[in-house]
Amino acid sequence: MTVIAYRAGVMAADRAITSTQGMLAGGVAKITRTSAGWLVGACGHLSAMAGVREWAEAMLHMGDAFVPPQGNLTDMDAIFVSPTGRVHYFDGHGFPVEVTGEYFAIGGGEPYAMGAMAVGADAIQAVQAACMLGAGLGGGIDVVRLTGG
Repeated sequence: MTVIAYRAGVMAADRAITSTQGMLAGGVAKITRTSAGWLVGACGHLSAMAGVREWAEAMLHMGDAFVPPQGNLTDMDAIFVSPTGRVHYFDGHGFPVEVTGEYFAIGGGEPYAMGAMAVGADAIQAVQAACMLGAGLGGGIDVVRLTGG
């Protein structure tokens, strides 16, 4: 399970790794800030998550335009936030689609995170809430920001 939340220039995610047998020891980074300043959060199969992060880092973009993904990036969902703050959702098929709204979440913990943000939580608080309530979530929280650390 995964929870990734984005609001106001901040993306946060849990680090848990799960299998059909339950939670695995250790954790994995599910979010990153690319060298070009994009925030990327991916959930789903680990290999697809790694593929979307590699695609995002290698992506040749002009402004907020995307280069199509290469390889198999199905079995995952992703949120991309451009350096200008435009949010795009990718469902593993075709191209990311720009979406509008004040806050966003993906993964199995999405309902908890969206509920928390609906009552004013920031992205970090939303992930904390989801980790408290959702099965298979936890393992620490990573945070990336559009600017700064």
